[in-house]
Amino acid sequence: MSVQNGIKLQKAIASLTDLSRRQAEKLIAAKKVTVDGQIAQIGQRVDPKEAEISISDKPIAQSKTLIYLLIYKPQGVITSRKDELGRKTIMQLLPAQYQHLFPVGRLDYESEGLVLMTNDGDLAYHLTHPKFAISKTYEVKTDRRVSLSAFLHLKKGMLINKRKVVPKSVERLADGWLRFVITSGQKHVIRKLLRHAGYEATVLKRVQFGPFQLGDLTPTQWIEVDNNFDSKSEQ
Repeated sequence: MSVQNGIKLQKAIASLTDLSRRQAEKLIAAKKVTVDGQIAQIGQRVDPKEAEISISDKPIAQSKTLIYLLIYKPQGVITSRKDELGRKTIMQLLPAQYQHLFPVGRLDYESEGLVLMTNDGDLAYHLTHPKFAISKTYEVKTDRRVSLSAFLHLKKGMLINKRKVVPKSVERLADGWLRFVITSGQKHVIRKLLRHAGYEATVLKRVQFGPFQLGDLTPTQWIEVDNNFDSKSEQ
C-alpha cells in the first residue's frame, strides 16, 4: 500500500490505540503526533503496517486486542468514564480488566439499557457519526397512555431545537409502552418528542444500538461479544 493509497492518520491511530478519531485529530492538531520522525499533519495518509507512528514521542503498538462489551446500564448511572459531580459512572460496574474501555453513544442519567463499551475507535466513529445514521431502538413507558392523535403526531415528527426530527418508526407495545427507532443523535431527543406531545417518559430503555442488542441482560449485567458491525471502510 503506497502512502497515497493509505488511510487517514486519525483512522490509523484509532485502529491501533484506545483513542477515538476525534481524539486523534486533536493530538495531530496539537503537533503531538509524528510519522517516521516528522510532525504529522491533519489529513495525512499512512500505511499503518509500515509507518512508525508516535504520540508524544512514544511509538504506538502495531496491534491491539479489540474488545466489545455490552452492559445494561441502570438508571442513576452516568455513561462516562468519570463524573465531576461524583455520581456513579458506568466504569464502576466493570471489573479491572475492562477499565481501559470507553462507552459509545449517549444514554442519559435517568435512562437505562444497552451501552456498548469498546476500545475500537473506528467502530465508535461509525456508530456515532451522524452521516452513517445508525438506528437505535428504545422502549418507553409514559406517565399516561398516549392518545391516538398524539401517537400519529409522534410518528410524523416534530421540530426539536429548530431541526425536524422524524423517528424511523414508532409503534405501540403492550401495557401502554412505545417502541421508538431513531437515527438522530440529539441529546434527550425521545424525551423532548414526548414532551412536545404532552407526555413524560417514566422509563426509557435502549434495547438495540446498530447491530448490538440488549437481549436477556438485566441491570448491571454485562457480556463480551464479537463485533458483527459491517460497514464500508473510509478510504
